[in-house]
Amino acid sequence: MTTHTSRLRRGILTATATVTVLAGVLASPAASSAPAPPAPPAPVTIVHAGSPTSAVNRVAQFYGAYIDALHDSRRGPLANALRTAYLTKDLRDDLKKWENDNKADGVLRAQNVPAAWAVKYHDTSGNQVFSYVRLSWGTPTQRTYTYLVVRSDLRTKLISGIRSITRPTTAASTTRPQDRPVQQQRPATQSSPSGV
Repeated sequence: MTTHTSRLRRGILTATATVTVLAGVLASPAASSAPAPPAPPAPVTIVHAGSPTSAVNRVAQFYGAYIDALHDSRRGPLANALRTAYLTKDLRDDLKKWENDNKADGVLRAQNVPAAWAVKYHDTSGNQVFSYVRLSWGTPTQRTYTYLVVRSDLRTKLISGIRSITRPTTAASTTRPQDRPVQQQRPATQSSPSGV
């Protein structure tokens, strides 16, 4: 038994010594200067996000894709397919008439393709949602802007009206009556303007 006990004690002492040595090595300055594990990746900056169930996001998706299509190939099959997918038939018919009368693109209310676009929510009335669209023209140092009010159907998410305004505003007194995209205090029974 004495041999077995002394082997057991030597094993315990060896294990204790190994742990002590390892603890000393890990606590030494050389161990602390070892390279740190890599830092977690930086958060990703989201450039554009959206939802197919949001009428405002659908307006943004349409204007982004439509302007890209016009920029790349002018008014071709892709631009026409986007109109069919995102605009109501009545609006497409109204745009044809507007374009014949004005010799310009009815979606943009312009003859050229803008350099950039932005869309934001404006108002909801009944089954309709209104979005502001800002189109940017010119160089980054000399930008000019045009503004549109875009009406969408909340149920179908299709765009059902587009019209130019001087500039978006929430103060009814600072716009001319014909430029007001939506009346600020309308009775519940009154419908929103339907002009294209």
